[in-house]
Amino acid sequence: MPKTPMAFYGGMLLLAIVAAAPVWADDVPMPKAGLWEFKTVSTAGSRDCVDAVTEKKTGIAGACPILSTRKTVDGYTIDVECDATGIGPIRWHLEVTGNFDSAYTIKRTADFGGANLVITTEAKWLGACPADWKPGDREIPGLGKLNLLD
Repeated sequence: MPKTPMAFYGGMLLLAIVAAAPVWADDVPMPKAGLWEFKTVSTAGSRDCVDAVTEKKTGIAGACPILSTRKTVDGYTIDVECDATGIGPIRWHLEVTGNFDSAYTIKRTADFGGANLVITTEAKWLGACPADWKPGDREIPGLGKLNLLD
Protein backbone atom coordinates (compact mmCIF):
# COMPACT_ATOMS: atom_id res chain seq x y z
CA MET A 1 0.00 0.00 0.00
CA PRO A 2 1.35 3.52 -0.77
CA LYS A 3 2.72 5.41 2.24
CA THR A 4 0.52 8.53 2.05
CA PRO A 5 -3.28 8.69 2.15
CA MET A 6 -3.25 11.00 -0.91
CA ALA A 7 -1.24 8.46 -2.94
CA PHE A 8 -3.56 5.68 -1.78
CA TYR A 9 -6.74 7.58 -2.69
CA GLY A 10 -5.21 8.71 -5.99
CA GLY A 11 -4.44 5.07 -6.76
CA MET A 12 -7.99 4.08 -5.79
CA LEU A 13 -9.42 6.77 -8.12
CA LEU A 14 -7.27 5.48 -10.98
CA LEU A 15 -8.38 1.95 -10.16
CA ALA A 16 -12.04 3.04 -10.21
CA ILE A 17 -11.61 4.78 -13.58
CA VAL A 18 -9.91 1.74 -15.10
CA ALA A 19 -12.54 -0.53 -13.60
CA ALA A 20 -15.34 1.58 -15.03
CA ALA A 21 -14.30 0.58 -18.53
CA PRO A 22 -16.10 -2.58 -19.52
CA VAL A 23 -14.04 -5.57 -20.67
CA TRP A 24 -15.05 -8.41 -23.04
CA ALA A 25 -14.36 -12.10 -23.25
CA ASP A 26 -14.61 -14.04 -26.54
CA ASP A 27 -17.64 -16.07 -25.48
CA VAL A 28 -19.67 -13.17 -24.03
CA PRO A 29 -22.10 -11.47 -26.47
CA MET A 30 -21.07 -8.01 -27.68
CA PRO A 31 -23.31 -5.05 -26.84
CA LYS A 32 -25.38 -3.57 -29.63
CA ALA A 33 -23.38 -0.94 -31.57
CA GLY A 34 -24.30 2.64 -30.77
CA LEU A 35 -24.24 5.14 -27.93
CA TRP A 36 -24.28 3.64 -24.43
CA GLU A 37 -24.51 5.48 -21.10
CA PHE A 38 -22.48 3.98 -18.25
CA LYS A 39 -23.23 4.86 -14.62
CA THR A 40 -20.79 3.62 -12.04
CA VAL A 41 -21.17 3.87 -8.29
CA SER A 42 -17.58 5.17 -7.95
CA THR A 43 -17.54 7.73 -10.78
CA ALA A 44 -19.74 10.31 -12.51
CA GLY A 45 -20.29 7.91 -15.39
CA SER A 46 -19.61 8.24 -19.09
CA ARG A 47 -21.16 7.93 -22.52
CA ASP A 48 -19.31 5.63 -24.94
CA CYS A 49 -19.68 5.09 -28.69
CA VAL A 50 -19.05 1.36 -29.14
CA ASP A 51 -18.78 -1.19 -31.91
CA ALA A 52 -17.42 -4.76 -32.00
CA VAL A 53 -13.85 -3.66 -32.83
CA THR A 54 -13.75 -1.08 -30.02
CA GLU A 55 -15.27 -3.47 -27.47
CA LYS A 56 -12.74 -6.16 -28.36
CA LYS A 57 -9.89 -3.72 -27.60
CA THR A 58 -11.36 -1.81 -24.63
CA GLY A 59 -14.35 -3.83 -23.41
CA ILE A 60 -14.85 -6.34 -20.55
CA ALA A 61 -11.17 -7.38 -20.20
CA GLY A 62 -9.38 -4.58 -22.04
CA ALA A 63 -5.64 -5.25 -21.77
CA CYS A 64 -6.09 -7.53 -18.76
CA PRO A 65 -5.65 -11.26 -19.34
CA ILE A 66 -8.86 -13.26 -18.88
CA LEU A 67 -8.38 -16.14 -16.48
CA SER A 68 -11.84 -17.71 -16.89
CA THR A 69 -15.32 -17.14 -18.31
CA ARG A 70 -18.43 -19.02 -17.28
CA LYS A 71 -22.06 -18.78 -18.45
CA THR A 72 -24.51 -18.48 -15.55
CA VAL A 73 -28.31 -18.56 -15.35
CA ASP A 74 -28.44 -14.73 -15.38
CA GLY A 75 -25.42 -13.92 -17.56
CA TYR A 76 -21.68 -14.50 -17.21
CA THR A 77 -18.90 -14.52 -14.63
CA ILE A 78 -15.44 -13.50 -15.77
CA ASP A 79 -12.18 -13.48 -13.83
CA VAL A 80 -9.31 -11.27 -15.00
CA GLU A 81 -5.99 -10.16 -13.56
CA CYS A 82 -4.44 -6.77 -14.27
CA ASP A 83 -1.06 -5.34 -13.34
CA ALA A 84 -1.68 -1.90 -11.82
CA THR A 85 1.47 0.20 -11.68
CA GLY A 86 2.34 1.05 -8.09
CA ILE A 87 -0.26 -1.32 -6.66
CA GLY A 88 0.70 -4.68 -8.14
CA PRO A 89 -1.55 -7.38 -9.55
CA ILE A 90 -5.29 -6.92 -9.16
CA ARG A 91 -7.67 -9.83 -9.63
CA TRP A 92 -11.19 -8.85 -10.72
CA HIS A 93 -14.26 -11.06 -10.51
CA LEU A 94 -17.02 -9.77 -12.82
CA GLU A 95 -20.68 -10.69 -12.75
CA VAL A 96 -22.35 -9.55 -16.00
CA THR A 97 -26.14 -9.65 -16.29
CA GLY A 98 -28.73 -8.18 -18.62
CA ASN A 99 -29.49 -7.78 -22.29
CA PHE A 100 -26.65 -6.63 -24.53
CA ASP A 101 -29.16 -4.93 -26.86
CA SER A 102 -30.66 -2.53 -24.31
CA ALA A 103 -29.15 -2.66 -20.79
CA TYR A 104 -26.69 -4.69 -18.75
CA THR A 105 -24.94 -4.50 -15.38
CA ILE A 106 -21.36 -5.38 -14.46
CA LYS A 107 -20.52 -5.94 -10.79
CA ARG A 108 -16.73 -5.95 -10.37
CA THR A 109 -15.08 -7.17 -7.21
CA ALA A 110 -11.35 -6.51 -6.95
CA ASP A 111 -8.82 -8.15 -4.69
CA PHE A 112 -5.44 -6.43 -4.44
CA GLY A 113 -2.96 -6.62 -1.63
CA GLY A 114 -5.56 -7.83 0.87
CA ALA A 115 -7.98 -4.97 0.12
CA ASN A 116 -11.31 -5.37 -1.65
CA LEU A 117 -13.24 -2.96 -3.84
CA VAL A 118 -16.69 -3.46 -5.38
CA ILE A 119 -17.78 -1.34 -8.35
CA THR A 120 -21.11 -1.73 -10.11
CA THR A 121 -21.62 -0.27 -13.58
CA GLU A 122 -24.99 -0.02 -15.29
CA ALA A 123 -24.92 0.31 -19.09
CA LYS A 124 -27.95 1.58 -21.01
CA TRP A 125 -28.21 1.79 -24.81
CA LEU A 126 -29.19 5.33 -25.90
CA GLY A 127 -29.35 4.83 -29.68
CA ALA A 128 -27.01 5.32 -32.61
CA CYS A 129 -23.80 7.28 -32.01
CA PRO A 130 -24.11 11.01 -32.76
CA ALA A 131 -22.87 12.03 -36.20
CA ASP A 132 -19.75 13.73 -34.77
CA TRP A 133 -18.75 10.64 -32.72
CA LYS A 134 -16.71 7.62 -33.79
CA PRO A 135 -16.29 4.20 -32.17
CA GLY A 136 -14.04 4.51 -29.12
CA ASP A 137 -15.23 8.02 -28.21
CA ARG A 138 -15.98 8.42 -24.49
CA GLU A 139 -17.52 11.49 -22.88
CA ILE A 140 -16.93 11.99 -19.16
CA PRO A 141 -18.78 14.84 -17.39
CA GLY A 142 -16.36 17.63 -16.53
CA LEU A 143 -13.55 16.11 -18.61
CA GLY A 144 -15.03 16.20 -22.11
CA LYS A 145 -14.67 13.66 -24.89
CA LEU A 146 -11.66 11.44 -25.63
CA ASN A 147 -11.09 8.39 -27.80
CA LEU A 148 -10.05 5.17 -26.05
CA LEU A 149 -8.27 3.93 -29.18
CA ASP A 150 -6.09 7.04 -29.69
